[in-house]
Amino acid sequence: ASLGLAAARHLASHGVKTQVFLPDAAKYPSRVEAELRLYRLTGGKVVTKAGQLPSSTVDLIVTALEDQEMWSQERCQPWHRTGTSWAQSNRAPVLAIDPPPHPPALDIKMTLTWGLPLSHSPQSGKLYLVNLGIPKNIYKEVGIKFSSPFGAKFVIPLHDA
Repeated sequence: ASLGLAAARHLASHGVKTQVFLPDAAKYPSRVEAELRLYRLTGGKVVTKAGQLPSSTVDLIVTALEDQEMWSQERCQPWHRTGTSWAQSNRAPVLAIDPPPHPPALDIKMTLTWGLPLSHSPQSGKLYLVNLGIPKNIYKEVGIKFSSPFGAKFVIPLHDA
């Protein structure tokens, strides 16, 4: 959820009208809370029920619904089923952010990953590596010799053209 909120925040900072679907919870993990606070500062809308999502078609759906470890439990939740159903009926292209390696719940057109994926589902669409701007000295501090493959780019396709 924090990666999806960060993506929505970045899109909103570029003038894109965004809306986030985040299941209602008494307390979110601290990193989700932090991203949610930042996202709310953009003026973007947050909805907690799938019935509050737009009834008209949207341009793009960004999904960060499933956690790497908790995905099977999340798919059993009513919020996940209704959110997935809304996305499937909307027919907009779906961009996944760092999805788990199992087959996705939605028809994914493309996937962004922030690190080289160990494995991913062939149903995850075209795969792109995204530069998160991690400072080179962080790699140095942990003893990793790193040379960025990005150059002036912020995204690298990892699929056949």
